[in-house]
Amino acid sequence: MQPTSHDDRTARAIVWAVWAGMLALLLWSYIPNSSRIPLAEDWYTVPLVTGQPVDVAAWLWEQNNEHRMPVARLLLLGALKASGGDYRAGGLLNMALMALAAAGLILFVRRLRGGRNDIGDAFLPLTLLHFGHSVDVLFPFQITFVLSLGLVMVVGCTLFLPHSLTSPPAAAAGGAALLLLPLSGFIGLIFVPALAAYVFYAGWSCRSGSRGWPHRRGIGAWLMSASVVTVILGAVYFVGYEHPWWNPPNPGIIPSTKVVLKVLSLGFGAAPYFWWTPAVVLSVVFLTASLVAALHRIASTGPGRDYAVGAALFFAVAIAFAAGAGWGRAGYEPTAGIPLRYVNLVIPAFLAAYFTWVLSPSPFAKVFARGLALVLLILLPINTVAGHRLFADWYHDGMTKLQADLDAGVPIEQLAERHGKFLVHWWTPEQVARHMHMLRQANIAPFNRAATLASPR
Repeated sequence: MQPTSHDDRTARAIVWAVWAGMLALLLWSYIPNSSRIPLAEDWYTVPLVTGQPVDVAAWLWEQNNEHRMPVARLLLLGALKASGGDYRAGGLLNMALMALAAAGLILFVRRLRGGRNDIGDAFLPLTLLHFGHSVDVLFPFQITFVLSLGLVMVVGCTLFLPHSLTSPPAAAAGGAALLLLPLSGFIGLIFVPALAAYVFYAGWSCRSGSRGWPHRRGIGAWLMSASVVTVILGAVYFVGYEHPWWNPPNPGIIPSTKVVLKVLSLGFGAAPYFWWTPAVVLSVVFLTASLVAALHRIASTGPGRDYAVGAALFFAVAIAFAAGAGWGRAGYEPTAGIPLRYVNLVIPAFLAAYFTWVLSPSPFAKVFARGLALVLLILLPINTVAGHRLFADWYHDGMTKLQADLDAGVPIEQLAERHGKFLVHWWTPEQVARHMHMLRQANIAPFNRAATLASPR
């Protein structure tokens, strides 16, 4: 039975109301916890924000852990400059990107359904805009994760379209996003080999009009060129690359497998940190069933089978990426645990699974889609609490203590001694103090009112 226009209007109203409500809740949680003060890698931007002589090109390409992210750094620097050095602007930029992504995905899924929405589409804002993403909106440098995963999803979405990359808008968006992946950190780079190979194949098929692909020479040439240039940029990424030496060794197959399963369960947000076992079981069942649905779609598709293969390939790569992140993180898990920011890493896999059910002819498709939205709705209070306990409370407590010392007139040198480990734990107090002086001299609040015992070093 086809849904009526009334059903669609009702579903659309519910989904957009959830989007607006989630954004309002995220803002409500963000505002009392946010701070103008930079944290951790944010301090690397201080010399540029304060007008110090810096080689901007070298800074944009400079490696941070495994990441080179010139596009993300340029966006963050632009937001900070526009705000006059208010680091809340970086967090709001991340929030805006997440809100736009959720809105874009709602419209995208509507197109997949032929111009209809379903109440299950509330899953999209429920998974992207809960406060379990507190680290993303309070820590501006998280734009590295937010932007790279956003670009990954742009490419992935084009592969789920009814005609894949063969329309001019899809080819333009998919090819451009693919080109930006090697410029957006190691996360995007990991997706490059598989996605570039498939996009090249799609371009070759369009250019030659073979295997049922439409004969579109211009689109084919663009897709092939974008793939080749992306691979070249990926190779350039490793020129002068230094592998982080501080990563602990892998603890072995069994402990690492446990971490992999935990990371995969983070598709339900931050709530699994409180109940790993049921979250792991539920995520394994959901992802396995979704992979089966993806394979069934390939087997049941006629001339457009290559399109279904591209979507399934993206889904499989997204799962492998999240699993690989868990495997690589396994050495840290016994001491440092799994970072809250890893909630982001499973989102492409869960979104791809959701798209698979949207396109599936299975009678269970709507049950899976709506069930997933219901689970995220039930977990919303827990994800909110988890966002506070696992990052926001620590962040707010540290910033509040620092602000209190600033208001009390504690000199910069003593501020760096007291709060340096909280602000940038790998820097010396002298480095922290030097950057605080930069902010003071540039008249950037709250350090414009800071006292000092000595001239800047």
